[in-house]
Amino acid sequence: GYLQPGGAPPGVTCRPVGLPEAEAETDDGIDVWPNPAPDGRFRVRTPARATLTVTDALGRLVWRGLAREAETGIDLSRYPPGVYLLRLTDRNGRSIIKKLLR
Repeated sequence: GYLQPGGAPPGVTCRPVGLPEAEAETDDGIDVWPNPAPDGRFRVRTPARATLTVTDALGRLVWRGLAREAETGIDLSRYPPGVYLLRLTDRNGRSIIKKLLR
């Protein structure tokens, strides 16, 4: 049942999908560490106040908080290992999304 490399019919393009080993560095001023965090405990540093939300791979909200201009802790230790999305929304409504690997 799976396509093998070079095994797609003519006219069909197949490409691998997944998460890169590490996200490209961005100059958004937001630091998340450790990432990955095997114990589920992350730290976030933002340059300004922001609303933080974390959703699981199915889009379910698992954590919500407010970041000030300092470090904020996010504890996902009670959730299973996997990929989570951290959304930071500033007071102007602009959002940045970061991947969290637990």
